Amino acid sequence: MIALVDQSSSPGGGADVVALIAAACAEQLRSHVAPAWGRVTSAVTALGRDAPVPAAAYPLVLFDDAEQAGALGYHAETPDGRPYGRVFVGPVLDHGGAWLEGQLSVSTVVSHECCELFCDPNVNLWADDAQGRAYAVEACDPVEADAYEVSVQGRVVAVSNFVHPAWFDARATSRRFDHLGRVHAPFTLASRGYALVRDAGVVTPVFGTSAPAPWQCNAKSFPASRTFRRMCAGR
Repeated sequence: MIALVDQSSSPGGGADVVALIAAACAEQLRSHVAPAWGRVTSAVTALGRDAPVPAAAYPLVLFDDAEQAGALGYHAETPDGRPYGRVFVGPVLDHGGAWLEGQLSVSTVVSHECCELFCDPNVNLWADDAQGRAYAVEACDPVEADAYEVSVQGRVVAVSNFVHPAWFDARATSRRFDHLGRVHAPFTLASRGYALVRDAGVVTPVFGTSAPAPWQCNAKSFPASRTFRRMCAGR
């Protein structure tokens, strides 16, 4: 289970909006990600800021910004020592994003994190490209910034595009490599895609034709982020 914990006070949010995001992510995992990856689906539930997180759940916490995360005692773990995922709501809204609509939205960022938690919750899977390099198994990074919509509770909510397992298979041919059909071969990136590549023990980021904006890079470098954990593991 993924538990979406709302610690944000950013305008436009609240329990009903976060519950819609959780429902959209649950629907995406059930209908799209789990079948594509050949796995049993995972529940996604929304929790209030004071609600206890079930012991078996992976918490994904919505913060206003990194400063709030630090002030609440979240750095690489929750205050009770549990690893967690995080989404910074403020930067998304500050840079023109919305809560539920569009490629840049809180819902797509949450979806991105949910998909990657589902596909590699321990942040330790790598795929050999048959050329001496290994790519981090991050399901949304290669097609980052691409989004589509799912319908839940009578509303349309934007979620993140994601790659299929074939993307990580150097021998794969004539298969669908991502949900929206944006890439057409293993280990290739969408225009604003991103990947971490390990070569001779050194982990470096590679980008499509456009690198992420500085504020997005700052989010990736936060100590609890998946990117930060991958980079540190490669040292």
